[in-house]
Amino acid sequence: MTESQRDTQNRMKRAITERIPLILGIAFGIFSFFFLLLFSEGGDGHAARAYWLAAKGLVSDGQIYGFFPGYRYTPITILLFVPYAYLPFSVVFVVQAVTAVLAAGGLGILTISHIEDQGRILTQAERGLVLSFFLISSLSIPAYMQAQVNTHLALLIAIGFVAFERDRDILSGSAFAIAALFKAIPAIFGLWLLYRQGYRAVLTSISVGVTGLLLGVLLFGMDTTVIYFEILLTRAQIGNLASISSPETAYLTLKQPLAHFLPGLGDLTLTVLNIAPLILVVGFAFRYDQSHSTVQSQILSILAISIAMLAGTLSYFYYSIYIMFPLVASLFLIENRITKSLLGAGTALLVAIFTAEDVAAVVQALPVPASLSDLIINISYIVMSIAPLPLLGVLSILVAMVYYYTQT
Repeated sequence: MTESQRDTQNRMKRAITERIPLILGIAFGIFSFFFLLLFSEGGDGHAARAYWLAAKGLVSDGQIYGFFPGYRYTPITILLFVPYAYLPFSVVFVVQAVTAVLAAGGLGILTISHIEDQGRILTQAERGLVLSFFLISSLSIPAYMQAQVNTHLALLIAIGFVAFERDRDILSGSAFAIAALFKAIPAIFGLWLLYRQGYRAVLTSISVGVTGLLLGVLLFGMDTTVIYFEILLTRAQIGNLASISSPETAYLTLKQPLAHFLPGLGDLTLTVLNIAPLILVVGFAFRYDQSHSTVQSQILSILAISIAMLAGTLSYFYYSIYIMFPLVASLFLIENRITKSLLGAGTALLVAIFTAEDVAAVVQALPVPASLSDLIINISYIVMSIAPLPLLGVLSILVAMVYYYTQT
């Protein structure tokens, strides 16, 4: 084989590893649009209705919480949604959906910019594919149809990482803190900032976060803030053994396969076994990056702490959008073939955000023999009672990182 042929073959292998997961994400996104439209209530702007009701409650009698669907963010964040109280729900839904699309587009553009800042020049087709992935993948479409803030928060998290790499510590700390005022889990990125010795970013993040909580107390009273923390604690406790072991759930946690194969263990032991490997991988990532300090080690350190945020806190499948910035960047920046292949497989599995119940709904609607549909449904329930596909994606990514740290 000539050098030219070998180079062509390597480019093809690289393109397959990088592009196929993104193409699958887009395909699943188109599928999820029709699924939510035809088979699920997930396309009814459920999240936007929560923001709308909370805003109307605040304006009418000062109440933010206690409606259904319920508002679940810190009290200060409701100020962003106050204008919704004066609009019909249809307009609120459109505003939320449109801004979610814009945020997803911004996330795609920021990811492309970061990849190219690190020395990998993308072709026009690759830029279009990355941008399309963030705009219409299976992780973005539900955010539009449910009118969630997931793409907004994913953009804030990416801004936090990129701003820090560009020595804009105050912007970085502020972005992480604002994201944590909506979803508490981004607070874990403070560990990454501490590891990188970004003390000014950490102080900024703490200041913004504490100020946000105190303003919530001043504006809405201590009782409202107490209710928020009660909601937060309740959400943290919903991942009991019964719920996370069901093939119809949508959590990303190692506790599910652990509970299946080690049924005699209690919840506390399973929680420790869930967190322990995540801590080890994060520790490996930070130590490796500290000693090597390469483009690849830096993006993997970001990916490691992001995976720990997801798998360590009983996150839903949809929250996988929060880690797509470092994951997609890793796909294009990592050169080790096996690591790259495992990352690609992990990405492809993460975007398969369907429970066994979803599979059953689709299969039963297809014109296939009952014997075949029953077989498919039974297999999906068996597999997903052990581990849903996105969780297998998390495991593939963890294996990819461990391989990289031990073999390179």
